[in-house]
Amino acid sequence: EDARVVLKLLKKVKGVKRAKVDMKARDFTVYYTTPINTPELLDAFDTMGFDVSVQEARTVQTGLQAEDDSAEVTKECIVESFLVPELETGEDARTVKKLLLMAKGVEKATVDMKAKRFAVQHQGAVDMDELLDAFDTMGFDVVNEGPKTVSIKMDRDSKSKECGVNAPACKSGCCDRNVQKDANDSKDERTYYVGNKAMALRLGWASNSSGFLSLCDTWEGQGFSYCIFGDESKPIAAFCIGDSVRKESREAVERLHRLGISVTMLTGDNIGAAKHVCQQVGIENFYASLRPEEKQKHVNQLAEKVCMVGDGVNDALSFAAADLSIAMGCMGSTIAIETADIALMDDNLLKLEDAILIGKQTLRKIKQNIIFSIGLKLLVVGITFGVPYPSLWLAIVSDVGAMLLVTLNAMTLLDKRKSDPAPLVGEQSSKVRYDEPNEKSRLLPLHTGDLNNAPSRYL
Repeated sequence: EDARVVLKLLKKVKGVKRAKVDMKARDFTVYYTTPINTPELLDAFDTMGFDVSVQEARTVQTGLQAEDDSAEVTKECIVESFLVPELETGEDARTVKKLLLMAKGVEKATVDMKAKRFAVQHQGAVDMDELLDAFDTMGFDVVNEGPKTVSIKMDRDSKSKECGVNAPACKSGCCDRNVQKDANDSKDERTYYVGNKAMALRLGWASNSSGFLSLCDTWEGQGFSYCIFGDESKPIAAFCIGDSVRKESREAVERLHRLGISVTMLTGDNIGAAKHVCQQVGIENFYASLRPEEKQKHVNQLAEKVCMVGDGVNDALSFAAADLSIAMGCMGSTIAIETADIALMDDNLLKLEDAILIGKQTLRKIKQNIIFSIGLKLLVVGITFGVPYPSLWLAIVSDVGAMLLVTLNAMTLLDKRKSDPAPLVGEQSSKVRYDEPNEKSRLLPLHTGDLNNAPSRYL
């Protein structure tokens, strides 16, 4: 960070063309073509409080030299503007920006959080559907404000690749060996592909990739997602990736089944990986290889009430379509947490049962309080008609008393102290006694034998 600050200060000095730093050698190098003010350079280091030793200046060839150092190159680019009224957080903006930069032909993407507007810069043709997919993935409604042509000025000696601005042709004899080698040698301009078996078949790799395809089938059966890498003629390599199943997943699914809840898994992974996970955790129904909009479609097709549990951007559309949505709080994305009805503060799946039980208990208390309040009011009204001179105290007791009883009944939900989490499958629970809080923390197992010989502070 200090190096970046010093570099910025050095580049502001009049006459400095370029500055770079070698962090390993702790050495700064400043390039200039006209005489500069050395004390002004030293001020950049004094500002940071650094002691610096100046080495003697030397003349070097930088390789490219423009005809006119002050000349500029103007290049026209097309900027597509997108308005996203639903944009709220910086994390969502960064995610959309990354997706936009992945679109073919996009050279630069910027976002204005205040105006909630994205600007996509490109020079050639781009696929507009591919740009809109970046917003659809996040579940955003977007307004395309149309393209406009802008002119960007670049220094001739700039190495920036923005808008395809290339360095100008250098003077005769001033190019160094690297530049001459670049100009003469041929470049590898082949296209490489990374994808699944469908892509391999589409590219005609079936005849010379049987080994890769069989290996991918094996990985898929073991619960992994795979990728095949190759050029236009043949595959070169294959690799697999996979997630480990949470150790509490099976216990969480079993508890949901005991509550009479049917569990279905919707995932974007392949069928083999989905089937492998379902066998491990005890889920019978699953749908694999789903895009976000396909997940939403499956949620809408379910006839009974649906509770959707997820933690990622791909679940946001399904959260909006479900009757109830729960986001896993710690590692969940911002848009998923904002869309969900309930956000768990940790990623323990066993908390799903707790959330459901708390909801049922709360609904039960609400019904009890409503029935009790209405019943008491009707009773008092009946007594009023039966007594010639009803007392004011009867009305006060019925009103205030009903309020107190309803409040006390609701407070019984808070009378449950936090208990230790239930042991997971394959684990043993053990009780421990804690040391005094003012001493160094220690633990002592609670044995079934005589504790009289143990230190008193543990007892």
